[in-house]
Amino acid sequence: ARPDKPADLGYWSPVIPGERAGLEIYLPAGIDPSKVQLAISGISQLVVLPTAKDLQELNASGFCQEDIACQDAAWGETGTSVAKMVYVENGSSFLCTGTLINDLDNSTQTPFFLSAEHCISDQATASSLITYWFFRRAECFSAAPTSLTSRSGGAQLMAHESFSDYSLMKLLDTPPGGARFAAWTTDRQAINSSVTAIHHPQGDLKKISFGRISDIANIFGNRSLDAPLNVNWNLGTTEPGSSGGPLFNSAKQLVGTLWGGESSCANKTGADFYGRFELTGKDIENILRGNAADAARISTLASRAWVGTGDEVVIAGLETSGTGEAKIVARGAGPSLASAGIGGVLNDPEIQLFSGATLLAENDSWRNTPNVDRIIDAGLGLDDPREAAIYRVLPAGPYTVILRGADGGTGVGGLAVDDLELPDNMRLQAIATRAFVDGGDKVLIAGFRISGGEKSVVLRGFGPTMGSSGLNNLLSDPVLEVFSGSQKIGENDDWRSTSAANIIRANGLAPDNELESAILMTLAPGDYTVVVKGFDNATGIAGVAVNELP
Repeated sequence: ARPDKPADLGYWSPVIPGERAGLEIYLPAGIDPSKVQLAISGISQLVVLPTAKDLQELNASGFCQEDIACQDAAWGETGTSVAKMVYVENGSSFLCTGTLINDLDNSTQTPFFLSAEHCISDQATASSLITYWFFRRAECFSAAPTSLTSRSGGAQLMAHESFSDYSLMKLLDTPPGGARFAAWTTDRQAINSSVTAIHHPQGDLKKISFGRISDIANIFGNRSLDAPLNVNWNLGTTEPGSSGGPLFNSAKQLVGTLWGGESSCANKTGADFYGRFELTGKDIENILRGNAADAARISTLASRAWVGTGDEVVIAGLETSGTGEAKIVARGAGPSLASAGIGGVLNDPEIQLFSGATLLAENDSWRNTPNVDRIIDAGLGLDDPREAAIYRVLPAGPYTVILRGADGGTGVGGLAVDDLELPDNMRLQAIATRAFVDGGDKVLIAGFRISGGEKSVVLRGFGPTMGSSGLNNLLSDPVLEVFSGSQKIGENDDWRSTSAANIIRANGLAPDNELESAILMTLAPGDYTVVVKGFDNATGIAGVAVNELP
C-alpha cells in the first residue's frame, strides 16, 4: 500500500508450507521496475498446519451447543452462507463468524461478506482474512470432517460502523461452489418473534441456536451500539468465535449480526445482543447496489481542545447538502475526559446549536435535553450528568455548534457531532473546528469517520487567514498531522509544499496564506484523527477543516 494512499490494498499471501517462499510481480507495460519499491509489513509464522489447528478446535464449544446437522435440512442450506473466520491483528490470530450476503443487482453475485466491526475494522486486518466453508458434520452424530474448504487472499473492507457493529467486506477469492448468498431484510423485527443464530463458537463445527427477541434496547451499557436486538435462547447459546455471526428470522432472512452478550452454557438465561440489519442495510444500500462511490461519506466529527472564553471557545461547523432532513446529535464532554488521563478538564460544558445567527437549541445537562431517549437509544449518552447533548432534525445547510464552559469555566473539553440518519440523497460534505492551540493536552485534535467506502478528502489547518473574521491572537504557522489509530499517515506544514497542491487549488480549497497547511488523502472506511499544533510550539487560535472531494 502507498503511504500517501493508505486505502490501497496490500497483499497477504495464502498459507505457504515450507521454509521459503518466492514472490513474482507482473508490472504493466511501460512501468520501470527500478522505480518499484516493496516492503514486507509482517510475517505470520505458523507452528501448526492450519488444517490441523482448526480440526483441533472440534468440540471446543460448550456442551449445550447444537450441531446444525441435527436440525431441519432447510437450515443447513441457509447455513452454507455462513463461514468461520480466521484473521490476524497486531500479530495475533482471532476467530469470528461471517455471512455471504446477497447484493441488490440481479445481474451479479458480488461476494459481499458481513461480520462485526469489533472483529474487522481496518484494511490491514481484512487483508489477512481466511474463511472456512461447510465446516460441519455431514449428518447428526456422524464423524467429524477430516478436511477443510478454505479461501484465502483476504477481503476489501467496504464499510464499517459501530452503531450496529457491522463490517462489510468484499471477498477477493471466489467463494466455493455450493455456498449460498443469504437473504436479508431491513424490516423492523417484532418483540417476541422467533430467531435463529448460525455460528462457529470457539471455532468449532457449525452450530445453530434458537430463541426469541426479548427487547430492542441498549441495556448492556455499550454506548456505541444503537438499540440492539436483545435475544434469549431456547436451545443453544453463543460464545467467543460466534461474534459477527448472523441472526435469521423465521423466513430465513438475516436481521442482525452478533455484538456479544451474557449467555453461555452456564448462563442460558443471559441475553445476547445483535446489531440491527434494519440500520446496517440502509447504511450499505448503495454498496450493495454497486454504487460504492456514492455511499462513501464523512459521517462523524469529534474534537478535543482547550476551551477558553471569548474568542477561545470551541466552535464546530458542519454543512449538509442535498434534500431531506438529517438527524444529528451534538455532545459536549468535560469531566469524563479525566478518565483518559487528561488534566485540567472543563468541569461543566455547555453547547449551543446555531443556523447562521439564529440559536436553534442549547443544553447544559444532557439528561434534561429534549428527546433524550433518542440519544440513549443511539448509544450516545454521556458518562457525567454535567455534560451536554442536543438531538435535532435539520434540513440541508450550514450549522455551527459552540462548546463553552457554563458560567465562564475553562478547561480541556470535547465536542462531537454524529449523524444518526441521512437520506440517500443527503450528505455531510464538510466539517470544521476552531479552538485555541497551546502545548501538551491543549493542541487541537479533530476526529472524523469515513463510512460506506473509500473517499478522497482535503484536510486543512488554518491560522493567519482567520484574521479576516476579526479574530486576534491567531496561530501564525499551523502544522497538520493525520493519524489512523496511532500510526501517522500524513503531515504538512506549508500547503504549497504538498504534492497535491494543484488539485487542492483546482477544487477551490487552497488556504489563503502559504504558511497554512493542507493534505489531500484517499481514505478507506474508518476513524481518523487530525492534530493541529504550532510550528516551533507557537500558540494561538487555529482552525481545522475536512472537506470531501467529488
